[in-house]
Amino acid sequence: MKLQIDDIEQQDVLDGQQVTIALDRLNGQDVTMLRLEDNNGDYVQCIGTKLRMTIEYRYFLTSGFRHYVLGKGKDKSPLKVSWAIINTQKNEVRVHNDEILDLDDARMVFLQFYKEKSIPETLKKRNVTKLHQTGRRS
Repeated sequence: MKLQIDDIEQQDVLDGQQVTIALDRLNGQDVTMLRLEDNNGDYVQCIGTKLRMTIEYRYFLTSGFRHYVLGKGKDKSPLKVSWAIINTQKNEVRVHNDEILDLDDARMVFLQFYKEKSIPETLKKRNVTKLHQTGRRS
């Protein structure tokens, strides 16, 4: 697996501790994004700070991919959704209020993805594939 830390560096991942150390670097200033990617191109990524971040999960199929924003809580009617903005020095991301996660959530997601190539079933997934379809693997 590969770990991408903003545009700063890319590392081969040797163990889960390396992932945890990288997540601890998130500060919303010079380190705002981390992506853990497997050999198939599937990945989890987070953008934000230790206290306020969004986490996304993408996996590839033979006919394309699925892209999700992870969150807590129950699915809501589009009319009842409250939106929030996560600001960093480099990004501004708009998510549902219950999709604002923190460092503990990121550790749980990234370590499970590293070990099992899956995400915790305790988190809900909002399908945002249509927002990301460009016809290329990125």
